[in-house]
Amino acid sequence: PFEVKPFYAAYLENNNKGYIELLAELDKRMRPLTVDMPRGLQYHQVAKTWVSNASGTFNQKENFERNQVLLDAIVNESPLPEKKLSDTPKIIKILFSPFWLVMKINNFLPFYLAHTLTKKLAADPAFESSMELVFGIFLSPFVFLIQAFVVILLTNFEIGIAYFLSIPLLNYLLFKIYKNSFVVE
Repeated sequence: PFEVKPFYAAYLENNNKGYIELLAELDKRMRPLTVDMPRGLQYHQVAKTWVSNASGTFNQKENFERNQVLLDAIVNESPLPEKKLSDTPKIIKILFSPFWLVMKINNFLPFYLAHTLTKKLAADPAFESSMELVFGIFLSPFVFLIQAFVVILLTNFEIGIAYFLSIPLLNYLLFKIYKNSFVVE
């Protein structure tokens, strides 16, 4: 938080000037709090390199700090820091791998549709991840309902409902276990 009163005089003098000064201060204060991809021609290449090397553990503060360091290394063409993978023990990942495969298959269509719509509609690459998230939030329930309906047609009503109700639980559980897999996507 910061005081906006100092910008009021500039705003009264010239609305645009006051607004621009306020935005500049906001930008200066927010940059250290975000993983800020550079805009321009190198955006997609930097983002691709960052995503393939991003950390994915349960410690969000540590992930944020590591990913800021990673982004700085990519932009400055320095050696990349070592990638830290999920904190989940390998035995847990192995035990849950059949569920992981089922959920990868279940989530393929919503992820694919969200990604395709985003690529077609995003005017600015900086908004792609946000658009993909929104499309995913709204498309996923419909796709899962259709998939559950297909399961009902192929089996019976109870199995279809059990399948539909298991999707959010399994997605949450598997996100926690295989977090780095989801970060990379």
